[in-house]
Amino acid sequence: MAWPPKPSEAEIVRRIGTAQWRKAERVAVCETGANWQHYPHGTYIGGMGMYRRTYGIGQAVTGYRWPSEGATKAEQIAVAHIVAQRFGWSAWGCGSA
Repeated sequence: MAWPPKPSEAEIVRRIGTAQWRKAERVAVCETGANWQHYPHGTYIGGMGMYRRTYGIGQAVTGYRWPSEGATKAEQIAVAHIVAQRFGWSAWGCGSA
């Protein structure tokens, strides 16, 4: 099933499930204070504080924007969900949140 082109939070929650949505929110709070506009010039980007190359893995599947291009919270969580499916939540330092 293709990812919706401009997803609302409700669409992503339906797609990934409430438990995964809440897990992503907890990780984001721990990683960046849930700052969804977090895109420093360094290595980690977005509200999930993801490594740029890792974000690229999920971004390639969903087709969603990069945080620096204005990716919404829903888009970033969808990308993180793809990464978590592949590598588990341990891919984040705060993965146990």
